[in-house]
Amino acid sequence: MNEPVIKTVVEIDLKGYSEIVREVEEFCQEFRQKFGCDNLNLLPFINRHIQNFIDKGLETINKKREDVVQATNGDNAVIILDNADEAYKFATAVHKATKSYNDKQTEPSAERRFRIGAATGELVENYDGNTLTGYTIVKAYRLEANAEPGKYFVVDVETHKSFSPEIHNKFGDEKTVYDKNNKEFQAHICQIIYDNSWEYFDKLNDREKQIVYKIGLEDTEKQEISEDHLIRRLVEEVIVEKEHSSQTVFVLTEKFLNYFPEIIINAILEEIKEKRLNILKNYSIFKILERLNLESLKERLQTLIQIDGLTLADYLINIIKNLQKEENDGNLSENYAVGNIFNLLIKLNIKKNFSYFDLSNISIWNADLTEAILTGVDFSNSDLKNSKFSQPLGCIHSIAFNTDGSYFATGDAHGSIRVHNTKTLELCFFHNERKSQIWSVAFRKDNKHNKEKEMLAWGAEDGSVRLYEITTNTSSDNKTEPNLIHEINETKRILSVAFSPDGNTLAIGGDENIKVIKINHSYAHSSTLNVSQISCMTFISNDCIASGSQDGHIRLSHIEPRNRNKDASWTVHPQAVLRCIAYHSTKKILAIGGEDGKLHLLHLDPNNRYMERFDLKTEISQVRTLAFNQDGNILAVGCIDNNLNGESEHKIKLWSFSENNWIDTLEGHEHAIRSLAFCPQSHNPKLLVSGGDGRTVLFWHQEDKRWELSNRKLEGYANRIWSVALSRDGKTFACGGEDSKIHLWNYHERTHIPLQTLDKHSNWVWSVAFSPNADILASACEDNKIYLWGLQEGKWQHICELVGNSEIKGHEKRVRCVVFHPDGYNLASAGNDNKIILWDITDLQSPQILSGFTKHTDRVLSVAFSPDGNYLASSSRDQNIYLIEVDTNHKPYSLGNNYLLGNHSDSHKDQVHSIAFSPDSNKLVSGDFDRELKLWDVKRQKLIGHWYGYQKILSVAFHPKKQIVASAGHDHIIQLWDVDDPNNVKLIKTFKGHKRTVESVVFTPDGKQLISCSQDQTIKFWQVEGEINISIHTLELGKPYQGMSISGVKGFDLPQILALEELGASK
Repeated sequence: MNEPVIKTVVEIDLKGYSEIVREVEEFCQEFRQKFGCDNLNLLPFINRHIQNFIDKGLETINKKREDVVQATNGDNAVIILDNADEAYKFATAVHKATKSYNDKQTEPSAERRFRIGAATGELVENYDGNTLTGYTIVKAYRLEANAEPGKYFVVDVETHKSFSPEIHNKFGDEKTVYDKNNKEFQAHICQIIYDNSWEYFDKLNDREKQIVYKIGLEDTEKQEISEDHLIRRLVEEVIVEKEHSSQTVFVLTEKFLNYFPEIIINAILEEIKEKRLNILKNYSIFKILERLNLESLKERLQTLIQIDGLTLADYLINIIKNLQKEENDGNLSENYAVGNIFNLLIKLNIKKNFSYFDLSNISIWNADLTEAILTGVDFSNSDLKNSKFSQPLGCIHSIAFNTDGSYFATGDAHGSIRVHNTKTLELCFFHNERKSQIWSVAFRKDNKHNKEKEMLAWGAEDGSVRLYEITTNTSSDNKTEPNLIHEINETKRILSVAFSPDGNTLAIGGDENIKVIKINHSYAHSSTLNVSQISCMTFISNDCIASGSQDGHIRLSHIEPRNRNKDASWTVHPQAVLRCIAYHSTKKILAIGGEDGKLHLLHLDPNNRYMERFDLKTEISQVRTLAFNQDGNILAVGCIDNNLNGESEHKIKLWSFSENNWIDTLEGHEHAIRSLAFCPQSHNPKLLVSGGDGRTVLFWHQEDKRWELSNRKLEGYANRIWSVALSRDGKTFACGGEDSKIHLWNYHERTHIPLQTLDKHSNWVWSVAFSPNADILASACEDNKIYLWGLQEGKWQHICELVGNSEIKGHEKRVRCVVFHPDGYNLASAGNDNKIILWDITDLQSPQILSGFTKHTDRVLSVAFSPDGNYLASSSRDQNIYLIEVDTNHKPYSLGNNYLLGNHSDSHKDQVHSIAFSPDSNKLVSGDFDRELKLWDVKRQKLIGHWYGYQKILSVAFHPKKQIVASAGHDHIIQLWDVDDPNNVKLIKTFKGHKRTVESVVFTPDGKQLISCSQDQTIKFWQVEGEINISIHTLELGKPYQGMSISGVKGFDLPQILALEELGASK
């Protein structure tokens, strides 16, 4: 027998067939007796008539009876099909054929109605070698028995899973059905629509069809259509009235909506074929594309366009060029045609690269260009009404609603401040002047009684604070326009800003202290509160501020000196950063969460003030953000949980105080969640907005008791670069970053377009490393994966993924770093699961996990092999450095004795982010977040030198030929140090040019140049020797719209223009 095959089995059977047989036999017998015709037998003709309906179904799916019908017996058939979609189309065609036939019958007994069921599963060849057999056939038979004749199609769970989305959504939820022996089956049921809607639509006149198109493709309010007599004819059969947002709108009936996508597609296919555009000009088809099987539509387009030498992409682009030529002959025509063609090209994955296209002087309405490559495109003088482009949107650090919730602001890691309309998500304001991380945004309530306007404040990494007054431009659709009214520039980070409840005070807090600013004509600094290392804060009253610190303390601080005797503090966790704080004024509860995964509630009733550690009743490793809903009954907790069952570890949990339990868990974020905000609108209290490290803002709506993820969201482009690596032969360099890709260049060319881009990773790439022979590339990812890539015929190809085995698990959290052993046959990796793993990659087709090192108690941030291959060093967020012996005497290699560097007096006092060996393997340099650089003697495991590095250190590198160390970090600078005398380390040179944190530095093999990558989305090259301290070459990776011209464009306002300019476009 052959191997089993997966097939979809359709079982079809006619209702009342035995009664038909009985009536026919009685008629024949009576006829034979009466007329003496012994040979009369009408049953074969009746069976052929019944089978004709089955043949019509087979014709619809282009199948021949002899190829797919395995068995038949008068009224039934067993049909074996390749896929589930064919089964649905077959069932639909049969039911429609019988409906058309039955409408013409005058006697009910003459009507024909079939029961149809389907199951998907394994079948094997029968011994005859011509037919298939298996339990799937039995299941299909039993499901068919549950189908209502002429109306329903019943399928099993496997068939339902196999349907394309547009068919899958036609079926109801899973339910239990029973066969004749009362055996249970899980099934899904779909009512086949076999009415005459197609015929009804075909009989409509052109104006009526235009109304249907408008209603089906656009949100249409009742007053927009004036022909009442036409509407009356269409109501109930095709359209119905519906109340939506206090407006009466027309929508398609649910019955007709099932047909509408196919009607539209048939029409636009004909328009594209004939190049006579009507629907494509007058309406946007973007919404309808979401309801279609795009692969099927693409196949139909390719079948339609059969012109020698012309691809489908070229055919559609020629239509755009012809439209452009027409428009250049006169004024811009106002229509959707070009936007619709672009949506087909992009959504159907026909073409996405439009680099250097001339798209000037043309209307491009409602095009979604977010996935398109638009480098160098000329959009000058074009009308881009409602078209979507990628947006500069970094990791979201803070979200805040204004007083009435009509709009919200976000601050992100790339220094962008954005204000969006809550209802439409329109970008009302965009600002990125200083390009420094925005840590906090806050709105001041408007005081209409005192005619005081709303204000928006933000605080940034570079210590800057800006205060804007909110005005409404009544001449421009009531758009929000923040106007800058005050600037503050501190010397250290500002991590939190907050307005007092009465709006008269602004507090700013960060690394240094809390400063209080009185909001009046002078905006004078009125006082400084003696608290430092502030990570989060909120006002409790106009005079009292609650703050959480980076050293694990909660403090209540009073502004008025006479009340400072009421100040109080609590130690929550002396080692953990308190990340978030939220206060509900009615319930007088302060919630505090932090990196220890604990949640504390401080009850601030004047008569009964106490702190309690909240019983979370679940495992949470970090609490990142908190928010109360309006009535204070729900507390939203953005957290990192214990990642059970392979689920995302980044979740929002909702706690109900009335039920004293978790009521929901919201999953949708793939990266850390940093901010939550409930909408304060009284008519929209069931809206929660969340943002974080995934460059997305998500919207959650409460439906009944469950919270559901909305299909609305904000997504943006950003590409902070985490790692840069140079091959040992100096020919190739690579980087990994936030865009989930690995970009590779020829070192000597360094063009803005990479030599090759590898895009197999689906999440941030944290580390890249070349093997000593430069023929293998390793990459480490946010999603715990490590990939190996090989150079084959000049192109890098994916080889394998490194995974654990039954004895030793692979990484279970972010893999932060990978490094090759000098022999090239071993690799070390480390990450957020606190462990280091040694891999044997001698056999690239079957790499082996060898051993793990698990002495670190927090994330491992850096690993390095000594050049002689005898040691592996590691550094961690736990402030420790380990030196581990590598046993190279036996293969496979293993990790041997380990030594903790430093004692209580000379060890690092903050997380050690980077380490590097000297070329002779005798020294190790380390850099930490306490701005300290240390030099260690490897053989003696002793500290031999230390010096102040002026910034939080993120990367260190040893010169390949000299006693020079490079360090880089938070203050955007790179410094070169002479460490020849460990007791007298000298600063040689400071490189300035990066605009944000420098993540990684590496020397070229000859030591003449240094390469760096940064959160400013650039790679820079520096001359090590000589007087030049600025970069000699820069590659920009954060400018996908570089060279794009938007001069004179229409349909975009200033915030949208500024956003495009941030990504490289120019006017």
